[in-house]
Amino acid sequence: DVVTATAVDDDGTQATDDDDATVTFDDTAPEIAVTKTASPASVPETGGDVTFTVTVENTGEEAVTLTGAVDTVFGPIPLASFDTTTLGVGQTASASFTRWLASDSLTPHHDVVTVTAEDNDGTEDSDSDDADVTFTDVAPLIAVTKTVDDDSVPETGQSVTYTFRITNTGAEDVTVTSIADDRFGDLLPTA
Repeated sequence: DVVTATAVDDDGTQATDDDDATVTFDDTAPEIAVTKTASPASVPETGGDVTFTVTVENTGEEAVTLTGAVDTVFGPIPLASFDTTTLGVGQTASASFTRWLASDSLTPHHDVVTVTAEDNDGTEDSDSDDADVTFTDVAPLIAVTKTVDDDSVPETGQSVTYTFRITNTGAEDVTVTSIADDRFGDLLPTA
């Protein structure tokens, strides 16, 4: 920026001078805040659909453009899945995806998403957030039926055969650990 000044004295003689000043601009770094949620936050151990939502807010002082999003478990999140990729100051963008989760060990699911954005000068910012999904224990369910091959015997007696059928009616695999009869005792070794 140059300023030039001209002055005239009382004799009409002119004087001119100029000077410049330089103003530099400091780059204002972009700032984003990422929030990740899971809905529902708990599913049965046998599994269920969970919808993850990633929200990015421009908390900085200038517009930003989203340049990448990656999840530690599910991998890259396509930028096209966000409702917008250009955010003015204070604006948000969101993307959702649904995944089937199950855990027979009841170990909680944990993953982190990281989103990167840049301003018009190419300066980047990134932020991360996590989401956890817990699993509820599903109780085993079985149905037992006992039948006999001849339900009428003479008073002198005869051999009969009892049949036990154990049916898994639950949602997960089971292991039979005991078969006990009130008259014949432990039948598991003969099963």
